[in-house]
Amino acid sequence: MRGMKRETDRKVLGVFRALLGLPEPWRMVAVEIKDEEKLVEIEVEWPERTKVACADCGRACGVYDHQGMRWWRHLNTMGHTTRLCCRVPRSECPEHGVKTATVPWVGAGSRFTIEFEAESVQLLLIAQSQSAAAQFLELDWHQVHRIQAAAVQRGMQRRSTEQIKRVGLDEKSFGRGHHYGTVLTDLDQRCVLEVVEHREQKSAEKALGSLPAEQRAQLQVVALDMWPAFMNAATTQAPNAELVHDRFHVMKHLNEAVDKVRKQEHAELSKETLDLPKARSRAAQKAVRTRQRAAA
Repeated sequence: MRGMKRETDRKVLGVFRALLGLPEPWRMVAVEIKDEEKLVEIEVEWPERTKVACADCGRACGVYDHQGMRWWRHLNTMGHTTRLCCRVPRSECPEHGVKTATVPWVGAGSRFTIEFEAESVQLLLIAQSQSAAAQFLELDWHQVHRIQAAAVQRGMQRRSTEQIKRVGLDEKSFGRGHHYGTVLTDLDQRCVLEVVEHREQKSAEKALGSLPAEQRAQLQVVALDMWPAFMNAATTQAPNAELVHDRFHVMKHLNEAVDKVRKQEHAELSKETLDLPKARSRAAQKAVRTRQRAAA
C-alpha cells in the first residue's frame, strides 16, 4: 500500500496482533500511523506458500493468487480511525474452482470488521437513532442502516422458534402522522419476532405467518388488544391458542363502561331533582282545593 512503512518494529506488530486477536497463519505486515489524517492502517497477509481453505467446501487448497488491496473499518485506536488492510488470497479448488478465501475478521460482503459492527449495534441500541449513531461513528446513514440490517439478519438466522409458547400482537406508530405497524413478540423471551407494515388483519396474519405452521399449532396464548382485525387473525393463524386481552385495554373498556353508567345515573338523578319542586307545588295546590271544598 502506498506510504505503508513495511519496516515497522516487531514489538509494535506484536502489540497490534494481540489486540486484533489475529489467528495463525495470518501475519502482521505493517502498521502506519497518519497523524494528520488521524488514521491508523494495519496491513495483514496470508503466507504465500500456505494452503488456504476453499470458501465452499473448506478443503485446503493451493493459493491461486491474491486480490488487490482491500480495507475494512475497525475499532478506533486512541481516537484514530483504524482500517485493516489485506490482499485476500484466492484458493484453487479442484471441485469449485477459484474462490476468494474467507477472512476471520469480517462477515460476508461487509466493509466493517465484526468487532466494529458489534460496537455499532450497541451504540444503535443506546442512541435509538441511526442518524445519531452515524454522526458518532463518522459514517453515513446508509452505512449504519446496512450494519443494522446485517445484525438483524444474523439474529434471524440464529433464532429458534421451537420454544415459543406465548406471543403478543400489538400496534406501533412509526414516524410522524398515523403510520402504524404490527409487532409480533415472544412474551417469555421479551424479544421481537416480526414487524409488518400497517395494522390490518392481513398484517397480523403475515406477522403470525412468519412462524412455522407447526409452531403456530403449539402456541398456547396470543395476547392482544380488542381490535377485531387482530382477533380474527389470531383465530385464523393460531386456532389452538387462547386469546388474552391485555390489562390496559380491559381497564380502558371497564372505565368507559363505568363512566357511561355514571353519566346515565347522574342524568336521571338530575331530572328527579328538577321535577321535585313541581311535584311539591302540585301537592300544595291540591291541598288548597281540598280545604276549599271542605269549607263549602
